[in-house]
Amino acid sequence: MTDSPLLSIILPVYNVAPFLKKCIDSLLAQTYPNIELIIINDGSTDASPAICDEYQDQPQVTLIHQDNHGLAYCHRYGLELAHGELITFMDSDDWVDPTMYAELIKAMQDADAEIGACGRYLVTEQDEQVIGTEFTGDPRVIDRVTAMYELLLEHKLDSSICDKVFTRGVLTKTKFPIQCYHDDVAIFYQTVHYATRLVHIGKPYYHYRQRTNSISSMPLSAGKLDLLHFSRQIYQFIRADYPHLANEAAYLYYRNLKNLRALLATQGAADQAVATVLINDFKASASAALRNRHFKIRDRLVILALQTNFYTNLKLATSRLNRRDG
Repeated sequence: MTDSPLLSIILPVYNVAPFLKKCIDSLLAQTYPNIELIIINDGSTDASPAICDEYQDQPQVTLIHQDNHGLAYCHRYGLELAHGELITFMDSDDWVDPTMYAELIKAMQDADAEIGACGRYLVTEQDEQVIGTEFTGDPRVIDRVTAMYELLLEHKLDSSICDKVFTRGVLTKTKFPIQCYHDDVAIFYQTVHYATRLVHIGKPYYHYRQRTNSISSMPLSAGKLDLLHFSRQIYQFIRADYPHLANEAAYLYYRNLKNLRALLATQGAADQAVATVLINDFKASASAALRNRHFKIRDRLVILALQTNFYTNLKLATSRLNRRDG
């Protein structure tokens, strides 16, 4: 790897006009000297296309306007367009600190790592108020097996591909899904498998905006089942290639199933078929989930409450206690 290899930043854009300029400006303000920014306007119907056009004459920018194909398609297409030896992805409603990529790439070079990760801030939709940080800590160099273990438990590492930098080699070996939600879940565990080591610099340089209308907060729909599909896929992969981590992979599946079943209990589903799948899968898995050693007491209580259809009442009582204590 040269001292300053080209970094390709893949930025899918869809209806994020209020946040887009802050995102793009943060990428073009990077102190790292050698970047290309691939902006893919994915059929936006708001002012996003016009905002993208404002940057098309920038020498670092490649701008694509296309019909709507979805985030997963854009990630895959962006990789095909990228020229960089290093590659990263960005959500167009987030932003990054100016030294993020310089710090990540230096850490990768020092550790001879194929993946570099940093911590992130969680911010409100208005972005002035920091409401917490995620996955922060001391800088660490992590071998493949340790990284896989921490990923399955989401212990200082999760499947987000936007707070990480990858060498082209690990991404070209990875099978990218298309036309799905939660494609990062399907992507990241593969990159860990193909890497020798990962370096986590600990500091939070990535600002993740929690929006009320983001994919993660959409009403329960068929797309949410992609998360279960990929979780099962990971479990089968781990059983074959990392059998000593099978319990952790099962926990990943049970945790995602529990969370979706809880969402169904409080918000319902737009499609009854989705509700039926979740209810049946949860019934089939609840007993095994309760025996998984990684679940905490609070999680077990949630599972039991969902089994007995008491979860909605439990949430209501908890909400009342929180308001009283607050």
